[in-house]
Amino acid sequence: MPLVPARILRNPVTGYVQVDDGGMGQPGPVGTSEPVDPRKPDIKYLRIPPGEQGTFVTLKLMKKIVLGPWGHRHPDVVLLARQITSKTSPGLKKDYEAMADAVFKFAKANVPYRLDPAGLEWLQTPVYTLWGDNGKPVPADCDDHAILIASLAMALGLQAAFRTVRGKGGGRWVHVYAVIGWTKAGKTTWKSADSTQRRSTLGWDPPEASANGMKTWVIDPTLEEDREWET
Repeated sequence: MPLVPARILRNPVTGYVQVDDGGMGQPGPVGTSEPVDPRKPDIKYLRIPPGEQGTFVTLKLMKKIVLGPWGHRHPDVVLLARQITSKTSPGLKKDYEAMADAVFKFAKANVPYRLDPAGLEWLQTPVYTLWGDNGKPVPADCDDHAILIASLAMALGLQAAFRTVRGKGGGRWVHVYAVIGWTKAGKTTWKSADSTQRRSTLGWDPPEASANGMKTWVIDPTLEEDREWET
């Protein structure tokens, strides 16, 4: 199968990653990028391989968005995360599970689900997902919901991860969602946060996750970019 060319754009108005089949079909790194202009998106051209390696590359791009300037450290994302959780831990003692649940419920209630355009893998920054439609949330698929929840959680000092789920019979990866973690008294707790499913609650995993296979990828900002990251 040919490699797929991709275009990445990141800015507060048009923050997304677009992966499209442009018929290039030539393997190897691109090694070229447009000059950075603060008035325009930062554009780079990548090729994403098919199969397992393609999933891994996509997850790394998602991680980059979470840890990038339009992710968990963007001032508006931090402020919103604090507003969402303002009633969960009003004192010095933090209720981490309540904070995680508030983030999960916010994304589920406020960000509509939508599929990617045909033939594209489309990734949005949290800033674009939250305010890209004239200040209102932009519809998002499972990748974007996972990026948003991970960013809001990490903006609060919580831990975050992506969990991928295989299709029927243990085939290719077909779904991804966020997992939120926190450490208390030396013990780390992880709770699934799949905000794209109607029946989901914090801690719920889709039945096919255990039936078909799943993998959790912890978003650790201290890891080198080219090092594999998973639990």
